[in-house]
Amino acid sequence: MNKFILLVSIAALTSCASLNKNMTKVGTAKIRGGIYKNTKWDSSLEFKRVSWFQELTMLYDVIYTEIPEESSFRTWFSRDERRRLKDCGQVFLSMNYSYTSEKISHSLFKAQMRDHRYEHVVAPDFTRSLKMHPDFQQLSLSLHKVNLYCRKNKLEDPIFINFPNFEELKL
Repeated sequence: MNKFILLVSIAALTSCASLNKNMTKVGTAKIRGGIYKNTKWDSSLEFKRVSWFQELTMLYDVIYTEIPEESSFRTWFSRDERRRLKDCGQVFLSMNYSYTSEKISHSLFKAQMRDHRYEHVVAPDFTRSLKMHPDFQQLSLSLHKVNLYCRKNKLEDPIFINFPNFEELKL
């Protein structure tokens, strides 16, 4: 009888151990206010956050938002950056972290954004201003890469991101 209970216990433990340990967590973040030259504002950029975990290790993290046309944060764009973004119906900002490119890479995320017709845009002035914001440091984002994407017309459909061996997620 004891051997039977022991065998059942071992079988139960090993079957649980083989379960998929990949999971995702969602949350929010906020950048409050900003300054550009002599202009100061109190409005916030509200972000959504999705993190992909394998057991307790965060493999990939994306913190994202759209930057509306009327947003004060657009003053961080240089004249040249604004010129490159003027034909964008939607400007999408993401801050991305990858633990290792061997599992989930930044290029995999960018490829899926391209599939949704988002074009990657380089905006060093905006990026520098964002990284110098106190909330950027408070949110511990120093290992995150700042990415901007332009879509010519506004997307009404959600963006779906699918990483290997994880459920597809809607941003």
